[in-house]
Amino acid sequence: MNRYDNPYENPALAISAYANLFVAATPGGIQRQEADAQARLAASQDRLPLEVIHTDATLAQVCEKLGIVLGEPTDKLFARVILPDGWKIEPSSHSMWSYLHDAQGRKRASIFYKGAFYDESAHLSVDVRYYVRRFYDDETTTVAVVDSATDQPVFTAGTCKRRAWAEQDALEEQAKVWLVSYYPHHDDVFAYWD
Repeated sequence: MNRYDNPYENPALAISAYANLFVAATPGGIQRQEADAQARLAASQDRLPLEVIHTDATLAQVCEKLGIVLGEPTDKLFARVILPDGWKIEPSSHSMWSYLHDAQGRKRASIFYKGAFYDESAHLSVDVRYYVRRFYDDETTTVAVVDSATDQPVFTAGTCKRRAWAEQDALEEQAKVWLVSYYPHHDDVFAYWD
């Protein structure tokens, strides 16, 4: 440890440590810190997480394919970006999730950002265009192939009782067969958007 890592010898670290202590000691303080971090991310419109999950693509590959200009990292979690015209980062109702929407208003990626001082982390999850989803209500489960662009089913395999697990699995297999036959590259996050 050098003197600049020591809060007793570095006034900036001491102020930061006291601020974090105040946040942790204030009821709802950590939740406000997370919400403030989400608001700053959405207000900036110029940062995306360095870590990309649920695909083999790197952030550089994602940016290239989506027409996003990738800049330098801003810190250990984010890189500077220039979004295409009409694209925007919008916060969700949950303080740790925001969404990247394209110029047509379609959700193209989810951004997780936990902005709490004690466990700061972030990642980007790019959406596929078509996927299988189960819809639940009090009594039934419906299995369908959903179009991410509209968040609406394009094919419904069927409906069964809520706790009929074997039937749900069978309906999911039917939906997967349909999905593969109509959209064979459905697991490619860049396929079928244009």
